[in-house]
Amino acid sequence: MGRDGGHERGVPDASQPRSQQPLEPCPSGTSALLLVQGRIGEVERWIEDRRLTAEDEVSYMREPDHVLLVRMLLARSDPERALGLLQRLDDLAESQDRKQSLIQIKALLSLALGMSGCLPTKGRLWPDSSRASSVRVSRIASG
Repeated sequence: MGRDGGHERGVPDASQPRSQQPLEPCPSGTSALLLVQGRIGEVERWIEDRRLTAEDEVSYMREPDHVLLVRMLLARSDPERALGLLQRLDDLAESQDRKQSLIQIKALLSLALGMSGCLPTKGRLWPDSSRASSVRVSRIASG
């Protein structure tokens, strides 16, 4: 237990009720840190507390939460559940011309497609399918 009342290095104690946890300026960022640390169960609880699902309607405001959900699904080797959510995130980011989001989402999409064994041969992700085989995403949890 840290000096700040139950937290070490600024990471909330998931066993505390949310009302007793200090305000987090970037809650999905903190949970992403938990994922990098291998604390997938705590990330799952965080996702459940926020009632996030792979079938949710996406929005700009909830994009960081949904990206974290995708990362957790990929960490759990469940790319099929992540693919639909990623496609909706991609469509939204494309419609709003948000380049940084598109880069992150397409990297996760390529990883999910690779994990599921179905890389695209043509279409929006890669115009030339030969590029698909050269894409390497080394870490699921890093942004």
